[in-house]
Amino acid sequence: MKKNVVTRRFIMPVYVCIFLFYGTAYGVARPGQVELIEIPHPDLKGLEQVVVDQLQKGRLDAENIQDNPEADNKLKALTVGNLGHLYHTYDFLDAAAAAYFNASLLQPEVYRWLYCVAFVAQKQGDFPKALEYYKKARSK
Repeated sequence: MKKNVVTRRFIMPVYVCIFLFYGTAYGVARPGQVELIEIPHPDLKGLEQVVVDQLQKGRLDAENIQDNPEADNKLKALTVGNLGHLYHTYDFLDAAAAAYFNASLLQPEVYRWLYCVAFVAQKQGDFPKALEYYKKARSK
C-alpha cells in the first residue's frame, strides 16, 4: 500500500508537468503569429485521382505557407482561403468553413473570408451562425 502512495505522489506531478507543458507550449502562437484552428482532413475516397491530387496539393501548399516565417499573413490567408474554395467546390463543407475561418483570422480586415464562412453555414442549414457571420462580414 505504501508503494502505491509513493508512486502516486511521484507520478502525479510528472503528469501535471507534462500536461502543462504540452497544454500551453503547443497551443500558444509565437509573437506575430495567429493561432489557427485545425482544418479537418476530408475523406477523399471515391474521388477521381485528378481531384484528389488537386485537394492534396492545395492542402500541402496551405500547410507549407503556414510554416514559412517569411510569408506575410496576406499570402497565408490567400493560400488557406484557396484551400477553402477547393473544399467548398467539392462539398467538403466542414473543412471549407475551417479554412475560411483561418483565412479570416489571418486577414481580419477582409470581409470575404467571413462571408464565405457565412455562406457555408447557410448551406449547412445553420442559419443563426450564417446570420452572425454575414453581419460580421458586412461590418468590415
